[in-house]
This record gives sequence, C-alpha cells and structure tokens, in this order.
Amino acid sequence: RNDVLESSRGSILADDGRYLAFSIPEYVMCMDCMQADSALFYGNVDELGRKLSEFYKDKSAKQYANALRERRSSGRHYFVLNRRLLTYQEMKEVSSFPILEKGNRVGGLIIEKQDHREYPYGSLAYRVLGQLKNNQAEESLVGIEGKYDTLLRGTDGVQPMKLTEHNEWIPDTDKDITEPID
Repeated sequence: RNDVLESSRGSILADDGRYLAFSIPEYVMCMDCMQADSALFYGNVDELGRKLSEFYKDKSAKQYANALRERRSSGRHYFVLNRRLLTYQEMKEVSSFPILEKGNRVGGLIIEKQDHREYPYGSLAYRVLGQLKNNQAEESLVGIEGKYDTLLRGTDGVQPMKLTEHNEWIPDTDKDITEPID
C-alpha cells in the first residue's frame, strides 16, 4: 500500500513581505525496532534510553530501554518514542541519538511530520484570509485560504508501506518515496 505524504501549505504574505499566514512543521519521533542489526541495537539501547529520558523527561532511562527491548523481542516494528510534537531543532537533536543517528535504513528512524497553521494577527484579518484547522480545507473556506486553496495546498507525495508479520504497516525503506511538492 502507499500512504500520502502531505505537502506543506503555502504562506500568505502582505505586499510588504510580512507573513499573514504560514505553516510550522512539527515532528513526532518513531522507530522501527527491528531495522537495526542486533549488535547495533543491543550495544546502544541503554545509551539511547538515557538520551531519550534526558530529552523528554517523562520516563526513566531504564523504562525507555526496556520498552525498546520488549518491542524488539516481540518482533514488533513500529514504536512511537514519545507523542510530544517537536520543533525542527529538537527533531534534529533526537535524530543524533545513538541508533537513530544511523537513519531509517540502518537505525530504523521514522520521523512523522505534521504542519500547524499559524496566523500572527489572530482573528484580525479572519474574513480576508480565512482560517484552516489542521492545515486542511475541511469546510467551505472564506477569504484567500478558500479562493487559492488549490495553489496553497501543493501536491502530495507518496510513501510506500509494507505489512509486517504482526499486521503493522511501516514505511518500506527499500522503495523510493515520491516527495511532496509544496
């Protein structure tokens, strides 16, 4: 199966270049616990647990390491490291942690991007700009967001997925991704 990779919605600028509406990417960090070879995984899982504990401050290093080991020993691939939405800088920091630093093909790193629409002037220009929820045109839109929705939306990409033996859909790292066009 193929999953849709949503494109980032375009920004709306005033004639003097000020942003009136723009999208901010936020990230959820996940991991395919079966992707890394045994030596890489078991040699670094405790250090990864320590780094995740220091970064997220919600579980102990041992809890993170045990959760990762349990996922791997049960043969389950997909694991959400934490549901907290991260900024780009935070995402890059977590990507540099042990095992994850090897990327998606070797280390099993999975980064899920979500866009958040921001309106710096709040409801001041609502009727002119329009407003979106979850960066998607859900109902009939007003203003610039509605009129130019097809241009602002961009073109979605395609992520090939594969089914694991435990009936989980995970990104197929052996096939090429069609990147979205913003």
